[in-house]
Amino acid sequence: MIVGRCCMTDNPRLRIYANRWFAKFAAKEKISDATLADAVHRAESGLIDADLGSGLIKQRIARQGGGKSGGYRSILIFRSG
Repeated sequence: MIVGRCCMTDNPRLRIYANRWFAKFAAKEKISDATLADAVHRAESGLIDADLGSGLIKQRIARQGGGKSGGYRSILIFRSG
């Protein structure tokens, strides 16, 4: 299970992939592609919540009506450039 879906962004060089489990979770929790793209854009800008090493980062994703502090914690595989 490598790719469940690919989020569309306004940058053709930026690709965001979600595995099947996360894609189902995001749909159930109503996490939009724009919200996921925002988390990646923040990481690209250097606003990383935690660098876990080897390309893994922890990023907070805002929950509807709850903001980032009351939101979801996610682990991303992130490569810049």
